[in-house]
Amino acid sequence: MIRASILALGLFFLGAGPELQSLPVFQDSEGIVAIDLESAPPKDAWRSETAYDGFSGASYYTWRGADVPFGERGTSGVLAFRFRLASPARYHVRFHNRHAHPARLTQDYMSWFIRLDGGEWRKTFSGPPRNQWKWDTGFDVAGHPPAAVDLAAGVHTLEVAPLHEGVSLDRVHLYRDGVAAPTQKARPPSPALWEGLAGPGPYVRLAPLAAKVLQGQQLGTVLKSARSRLESADAQEAREARMLVDALAGVAQRSLEEAIARKADDPCEAVRLLDRLGARFGGDETGAQALEESRRLQRDPQVQNELKAGALWRRIEELLGAMEPQDGSIDPGREEFRKKNQAAIESLMSKCRLVAKSYPDTAAGARSRALLSQYR
Repeated sequence: MIRASILALGLFFLGAGPELQSLPVFQDSEGIVAIDLESAPPKDAWRSETAYDGFSGASYYTWRGADVPFGERGTSGVLAFRFRLASPARYHVRFHNRHAHPARLTQDYMSWFIRLDGGEWRKTFSGPPRNQWKWDTGFDVAGHPPAAVDLAAGVHTLEVAPLHEGVSLDRVHLYRDGVAAPTQKARPPSPALWEGLAGPGPYVRLAPLAAKVLQGQQLGTVLKSARSRLESADAQEAREARMLVDALAGVAQRSLEEAIARKADDPCEAVRLLDRLGARFGGDETGAQALEESRRLQRDPQVQNELKAGALWRRIEELLGAMEPQDGSIDPGREEFRKKNQAAIESLMSKCRLVAKSYPDTAAGARSRALLSQYR
């Protein structure tokens, strides 16, 4: 039975709420777990970006909201990840990160928060140099030690929350001593099982369908097939179909609602989430609904402008990422920095003026105007 195999692996996480149960569980592989941040949907002002070369996977996340006061830590932008460890040990925690505060251009140390298994939020930081990808990760406590935690074997939940605007996070590695090349960016992400998506089980008649869900495969096809068996003459098959539909359809509906909720503040991100949901649940009515909602959004003239402006803004981000620091500084007020990057700054200003003039009422238009005021 499918549930028996889950319990044997130690993957059934008692006490997890519906949101956590719908997350994949990344598997320890010889003492290391590697997780791409993009495996969790972005929340609040986290933005999926690709402008800064050197990241892994399809994108990285940047916090584009304001700095979060320490007393409000963990109240917004919380990203959750679940992972399973085979052995108890002290695990080093390293984030592949990059930072450049948009206002405090000489700030060397920037931070975010993490917590494990619902414990205390820990202020986590990365130091200089700015504007470069690195694995530097420390805890902001006495002595500022490299980040490390003692963890038991079994399933754990890591949560990541923002502090400083302009922090970019690409992936996180948790590893024991003795792991070879633990911060190698080319390391594949850890394999994941999606046992929460299948519901409580056990599954006998629909064990093959539940097995596909565990692997995160063909979710739309599985859901459609399970729906077709809700009225099965076989009572056990009908019960299993109901469990599977309730679990999968619940996740799909919540994901659809979350994507639609992004329309007002970030329609470009809403389109991206809807398209991803449509692909993930292709073949089922929820996937079709997501794609139709995406098409409807893209027919809106304002959204079209946001998408066009967003494409131009990515070019601006690329120029920002290519700026060469002068004595470790990217302060546009310093004459030496401006001389060193004269051609890039001229191109940057030209593109910002184009976006600000052509798409004044878009998010990219507002960001372009802000950049123009900094670089004048």
